[in-house]
Amino acid sequence: MDGQYSFVPRWRPRLISSLAADDRCHLNGLALAPNERGELTPRYATALAETDTAQGWRPLKAMAGCLISVPDGEIVTRGLVMPHSPRLNQDRVWLLDSGRGRVVSVEPKTGQIDVVAELSGYTRGLALHGSYAFVGLSKIRETSTFGGIPIAENREKLKCGVVVVQRATGQTVAFLEFKQGIDEIFDVQVLPGLRFPAISGPYPTLDGGKTIWTVPDSPPGR
Repeated sequence: MDGQYSFVPRWRPRLISSLAADDRCHLNGLALAPNERGELTPRYATALAETDTAQGWRPLKAMAGCLISVPDGEIVTRGLVMPHSPRLNQDRVWLLDSGRGRVVSVEPKTGQIDVVAELSGYTRGLALHGSYAFVGLSKIRETSTFGGIPIAENREKLKCGVVVVQRATGQTVAFLEFKQGIDEIFDVQVLPGLRFPAISGPYPTLDGGKTIWTVPDSPPGR
């Protein structure tokens, strides 16, 4: 972030020739890892295709998803379907092969993909905690975006909710399903040791709580 610009570019994949509002490869996720100073920095990224044209990922979405190594820009593995939510854990990259409804883990040195679990929804949002993986499941929307991907064949059977998967076995040990009102999950986070967490603000009269952030009434110095 910057005081004069919306953001200052730090990195882009090698496959992208320039920054533009074109949604060329649909870069959508980052896995963080500590650097030599112990600071969390981007280590891996997911993209829906290795394309460098406006909306170029769309016709290739059912075959061209990839995992990218941020430091050197190399492609770690290919052949994913609309991948999301990469997470680095014990020298393996966990991510969601969303268009297949899968949880997978990748060996970064070889690019080998191991399927951990196959679930009944579009997988998006992943949190690892202990021996469990918490995975968001979504129903899919209009066919223009999701048509042609493997799980679209079972569109009517897809579910929305949060699944808890035993990482060692791939077995589902719990499932919170939303029967109505919610069709999509975009992210999942684990809050260890907390009960009944809530998000409050920025409208306390509507939310019934205090604001969680404040801004000055006028710019400083005036």
